[in-house]
Amino acid sequence: MKSTYLKPLVMAALLLPSFSILAEGGQPMGPQQGYTSMTLTEATSAADDSLVSVRGYIVKRLSDDEYLLQKNTDSLIVEIDDHLWQGIQITDQHEVQLQGEIDQDWDRTELEVRWLKVLTQ
Repeated sequence: MKSTYLKPLVMAALLLPSFSILAEGGQPMGPQQGYTSMTLTEATSAADDSLVSVRGYIVKRLSDDEYLLQKNTDSLIVEIDDHLWQGIQITDQHEVQLQGEIDQDWDRTELEVRWLKVLTQ
């Protein structure tokens, strides 16, 4: 009788880690392959739908999920959905690394962030 209850528990324990690394929509969390590291200026002129990785400082909140990312004199608008923050608290003194997809509109360029990491504490 005990082995009947033990098998489902063992299976659940084995499967749980594989589910914990998935974000909303079944997308893996963490840095991904295929993203090109570039400066904010390069990202601003990158082709629509390019997968890019950038670093900088979030210096201003523009709207509910849009922020201004700066490094030196370069800047880029980034869109960060609430679920990506995962309770992270930052100031404009924290350098971050962001990975996402470039969205080129007729009037501006923005990075739709898929992953973020705080580089400085």
